[in-house]
Amino acid sequence: MEPFFLFAQFEFTHGVGPGPGRYLVAPDRDRDDPGASLARGEPHRTLGTTLGTGQADVLVVAVHGANRAPFRLRRKARPADPAAGVEEVPVLLAAYVEASTPIGQADAARRRLDEIAGDEALQQRWIDEGLDVLNRAIRAYRAGAGDPYLLEVARRDARVVRIGYATTTQVADGRWTEALEIPPPPGGRQRRARVLAPAEAVADAMTGRLPVLECEDLLLRVHLDLDHRRWRAAALQLAAAAALLATELPGDDRAELAEAGAALARVACERPLDDAEIEEVEALLHRARRVVEHRRATLVRG
Repeated sequence: MEPFFLFAQFEFTHGVGPGPGRYLVAPDRDRDDPGASLARGEPHRTLGTTLGTGQADVLVVAVHGANRAPFRLRRKARPADPAAGVEEVPVLLAAYVEASTPIGQADAARRRLDEIAGDEALQQRWIDEGLDVLNRAIRAYRAGAGDPYLLEVARRDARVVRIGYATTTQVADGRWTEALEIPPPPGGRQRRARVLAPAEAVADAMTGRLPVLECEDLLLRVHLDLDHRRWRAAALQLAAAAALLATELPGDDRAELAEAGAALARVACERPLDDAEIEEVEALLHRARRVVEHRRATLVRG
C-alpha cells in the first residue's frame, strides 16, 4: 500500500515559472547555506539522485485543464475567428509535499488533517511554508531564465489553496485522497479613500497629472525583500531607493534618508544585519513611503 503525504497546494490560472515536474527541497539545515553539505563532504541535498522517499520534501508542479493547441510556426498574423470566443486556459497546480514524513495509514493521515482543520494558525504555517518553497523555486527559475518579469507569488495570487493528503501517484497528478479548501483571510474594513487610491493613482498616471516616481518601484522591492527575509538585499535596495528619492524630490530630509540608507548598505556588505539594523531598514522604508504619499496627497489636493 502506498504511503500518504500531507501537502499544501496552490492553484493558479497562469504560469509561475517552473514547469511540470518534481523538485526536491533541501532539508532545513541546508537551506540558509547550500554549501554546508559540501563542506561536510556530503552530496548536495537538492540533487534527485541522492535522495529517496522519506528523505526530503518535494515541490510538485502539474498542469491540468484545457488542451493547448500544438505550436505551429507562423510568419504572418492571421484573422481571429469571432465565433471562437475566448479559449479556456490550463490550470497550474503547485504543491508543497511533506514527503520527508510519510504516513503509513489513511486513518493517521486523516487525523493529521483533522488537526489542521481545527487550527487556523497551523493552516497558516502550512500556507507560509508552501509559498516559501514555491517562491524559492520561482526565484531560481527567474535567475536561470534571465527573466526579470517572473515575480514571486502571494496568497492572494492563488485561485484556490488546499491542504490535504495524498499518495505519491495522486499528488503527481494533482489529485488527493482528502483535502480542505482554505478560504482567503478576511479583509479588514478599509477607509473609502484607501480603497479608491489605486484606481486614482492609475488615472493620475495615465493622464500625466501625477507620474509614478522611479523610486516608488524600488521602495516596493524593499517591501518584497523584507517579506522574504532577504535583509541584505532590502538594505541595498533601500539605499538605492532613498538616493533616487532625494534626486527626484530634493530636500534636506530626503538627503538625510539617503545618507542613512547608504550607511546601512555599507554594513550589509560587510556582515549580516542584526535585529536592530533590520528594524532600522523598516523604519527608513516607512519614512520614505510617507514622503511619497505626502507628495501624492499634496498634488491631488492642489
